[in-house]
Amino acid sequence: LSAWIRELGFRATAATSPDGTRLDGARLAAAAKLGTLDRNGKLVTAEFGTRVHIANVIRTDLPLAPA
Repeated sequence: LSAWIRELGFRATAATSPDGTRLDGARLAAAAKLGTLDRNGKLVTAEFGTRVHIANVIRTDLPLAPA
């Protein structure tokens, strides 16, 4: 998604940790008590099991439509 936004001519960067590494959404979700991590590092929730997708924040100057 970030690459596509940049192709449109806007700035776009994925949110990173303070040391510049990529954020691990599954670990963050587990720390927020949204589920637990399995042996493979995937998030497991009571409601959806491993059928969850963790999205990360993208910072952009792309104009967005109001909700």
